[in-house]
Amino acid sequence: MTARKILPIAAAATACAASVPTSAAVADAMVKQGQLFDRMRRFEERYAFTLCAVNQLPPFDAKLDWPKEIAGVRMEHYIAWLKTTYWITATFRPAISVPAGFTREGLPVGIQIVGSYRDDFGVLQLAHAFEQATKVGLRRPPLA
Repeated sequence: MTARKILPIAAAATACAASVPTSAAVADAMVKQGQLFDRMRRFEERYAFTLCAVNQLPPFDAKLDWPKEIAGVRMEHYIAWLKTTYWITATFRPAISVPAGFTREGLPVGIQIVGSYRDDFGVLQLAHAFEQATKVGLRRPPLA
């Protein structure tokens, strides 16, 4: 990637980081994170794993900095199109992405396997079992 390509992305990230939150905003965020942890804990009492999309859309043209819109929803900055992954990261749960199939156009798509707090080994076991059962990871999309 050239410097000209990196600069717009870096500028957007810098603008995002430049808005320093107040101590009250940080405290509020910590309370909300605690509530999220509690909701996840209650969810995990019923379900051992969560399966969700890795990305909000299939692979896109490498000439794009990032998808500016998905399904009619504007992506406000570079990382916005990755919401399905960073939402999971915010829960502190272990997660792994595994190949799950292909679009009609032959582009690869995956799923995220999310485990309970500190159940990294369980996530790895389920990912391995999924890959053994589906064999999707053995297929390769055609080269363009």
